[in-house]
Amino acid sequence: MQEHKLSLITGKPCTLFFVDVAGLQQIKDRFGSDESRAVEKTVGGFLKSSFRADDIAGRLAAGEFAVLAAGCNNPERSQTRLVSQMNHYHELFPRPYPFSVRIHANPLS
Repeated sequence: MQEHKLSLITGKPCTLFFVDVAGLQQIKDRFGSDESRAVEKTVGGFLKSSFRADDIAGRLAAGEFAVLAAGCNNPERSQTRLVSQMNHYHELFPRPYPFSVRIHANPLS
């Protein structure tokens, strides 16, 4: 019901993305809290650059983020852009551990 109201207010289709950092607890256990926070900041930066300035992004909990994108009629493109940026980052700045994200797109109508 709320998502329908949001679509009516904006006049655009909306998509709610849930982003989960895979392997964050293992990074924290092996490399410490500072390193796991650095990974979260890196992922937050990817979200800022992968989505539009008027999209709303935020951290929900450790390693969990959400993005509300109004007018997003192609969620796959946003997901592809985020994964592409992460892959490029890993090529430029290899770390002693892997991390990736799981992205779930929920179109709101």
